[in-house]
Amino acid sequence: MEPFFSVQLDIKNRKSIQEALDYYIKPDVLEGDNKYYCEDYDTKIKAHKRSFLNSTSNTLIINLKRFEFDFNTFRKYKVNDYCEFPLDLNIKPWTKEGIEEKEGKQEGSEENEELIKEETQEEDKYQYEAVGVVVHSGGAEGGHYYSYIKDRQKNKWFEFNDTTVKPFDIKNLPEETFGGDGNRGNMMENNDNFGGFYSRSRNAYLIIYQRKNPLPYETIQINNTSDDLVNGIPQSVYQHILDDNMLFMK
Repeated sequence: MEPFFSVQLDIKNRKSIQEALDYYIKPDVLEGDNKYYCEDYDTKIKAHKRSFLNSTSNTLIINLKRFEFDFNTFRKYKVNDYCEFPLDLNIKPWTKEGIEEKEGKQEGSEENEELIKEETQEEDKYQYEAVGVVVHSGGAEGGHYYSYIKDRQKNKWFEFNDTTVKPFDIKNLPEETFGGDGNRGNMMENNDNFGGFYSRSRNAYLIIYQRKNPLPYETIQINNTSDDLVNGIPQSVYQHILDDNMLFMK
């Protein structure tokens, strides 16, 4: 198991994050020179390797991989492909339980059917809603980041762009964040000189989802005093942080 801060999805040529998540959990076949070494039998065997979501926190961050490296030109480029995402997301199909359920239905075994019944009672934990989107506008070598954030108490969205904060109509989310091609004629008041299509350079980079019914966090009692915590930091690190803070305050 590998812990993660965000789920990084390949979105090139994939029309939605659901398609990207399907690719994320797609098994890789280890065969030929790439066979898996089995220690129990001291031999290499053909095997399947796959990734899936084993457990998720109340906040789930989806990272759309908008930047790639071209080994032919040795330059980084931005992926402006269209990739839509839902405001409400059920992540179960891409979890361990969801995969087992799907494969259990296909196999039709009684043991897996019992597992399905147990998991049905916990469906709420898979239900997420979008509460924030970080947008990148520009190219691979430069650009600008800004955010759309949902006020969960008032159920309203706002655009946060540097020092400017203003209401955002969620109906405009596809045009502002999904990427893909736009109609330049519409953007330029149908002026023929600007007609045709263009690749939108503003698109979602991060999507922040929150569990609709958050699970309680496990609390850890810390008995250390502030002095104990400071004394546990190496002197060189403590001095570096102190000097940096003093420089910032000048």
